[in-house]
Amino acid sequence: MKNLLIAMSLATGLGFAQTTQPAAKVHVKMVNGTAIKYTSKLKQVVELNFTQNYHHQGGRSVIDKELIKMGQANGFTILKFQSAPGQGQSDSGTAQAIPTFTLADLRKGQVIIANNISGMGSIYTKSKTTADAMQTAIETDGIGYLGIHGSGDQSGTSWPFYANTLHPVQFVNHANRTKAPVYKHLAEAKNIILEGILETQTKTYDVPNEVVNGAVQTASGVKGREMLNEWYQFNRQIADDAAYKDLVTMLLKYDGSKTQDQLPVQYQRKGGNMYTWIMKMGKAMGSYIPAGHTNDELMDPSSGFDGGSGDYDRYMGQLLWFLAGYDVEVCGASNCAGLPIVDSLNHLTGEKITTTGIVPSEAVKSQLNLIDGKVAFYSPFRNKTYEAKVIDMHGRVVASKTGKGEVYHEFDPSKFRTGVYFLSVKVGSSKPMIKRYAFMPGTR
Repeated sequence: MKNLLIAMSLATGLGFAQTTQPAAKVHVKMVNGTAIKYTSKLKQVVELNFTQNYHHQGGRSVIDKELIKMGQANGFTILKFQSAPGQGQSDSGTAQAIPTFTLADLRKGQVIIANNISGMGSIYTKSKTTADAMQTAIETDGIGYLGIHGSGDQSGTSWPFYANTLHPVQFVNHANRTKAPVYKHLAEAKNIILEGILETQTKTYDVPNEVVNGAVQTASGVKGREMLNEWYQFNRQIADDAAYKDLVTMLLKYDGSKTQDQLPVQYQRKGGNMYTWIMKMGKAMGSYIPAGHTNDELMDPSSGFDGGSGDYDRYMGQLLWFLAGYDVEVCGASNCAGLPIVDSLNHLTGEKITTTGIVPSEAVKSQLNLIDGKVAFYSPFRNKTYEAKVIDMHGRVVASKTGKGEVYHEFDPSKFRTGVYFLSVKVGSSKPMIKRYAFMPGTR
């Protein structure tokens, strides 16, 4: 199959119409010039729903309910393991017996969710076999991991994999719950996990963005939302830690100085505190979200992550699709039509894939393309005029084509002498795109 046609132009491309297909679920990446389709492997989530310390029943039940709803809407199932009735399932706050699950059970899913397993490090001391199964499933088998709220509140632990990999931020304590602005890490604003997040029901804030040469860089007019949280006190910000920074991508941040004095100053990060992140864990990707103490941190429109805009379900769905990993296939004539293009950093590029019906063996971007290896161009715009010229080194027009509508056209290279030529194509009122071609003896 031929490669995707990529325009290497001297001018910018034209606009695009964004697809409604979430990029985190299915998208296209360019790999060595070839368009590759990435489709999330998510078919089943393994939910671990028990606790070794504080019960968090108010949050756990909402997370469980929303997970079921997301699965029904998006075609994945939930394999749930929880303690038997009478083993601390009520709001008693007592530790629960660890439900029986094996490595084979964990391998039935593509993502493991730890739903408020407060005191999670204790799993290792109570059942090393269970802890080892989780480590193998994640680190060796590449099954994604998501820790929610209480699953990150363990301080000292004898489980090295938890302390150093699953949640290596070193929890210390937390204070009273307050609201503070949560916003996108600006470098990741186009990350596929954050598509459509914090776009509505927001306010604008001046927020700490980065630290450059010791000085805080403040960003103005950033969209954010005040969310209720306990603002866990973490001993280190792993995105800045030498041992972890190359493994970590910070997604959402919060302004630690705006927590109404509930986050002690020593835990306030100059460039903004990590709120959610993803991290490489052996062969898997893992993540953590702090919301989930009770429903007012989750679905409440005035204080929760959802914000009355659907953000919680949207974010969780996009995160799960990403953590599950992807099946890949080469784009053909139609299997990638309408999909967004994502760069190597998992950022949306503002382009999508379409098929032309004119070059059925190739998939092309939905913008003007000047073709590699041929003096040819493709314009997908049915209602716009086009003007194409082949110009030699002396500025003479040696071939041209004009018209209106969708078109793929190749100029005949046998009519060109040896030398350098330029293909200039102008669509509508946009600036022309220009591509350079060199014809040497024996190359035509």
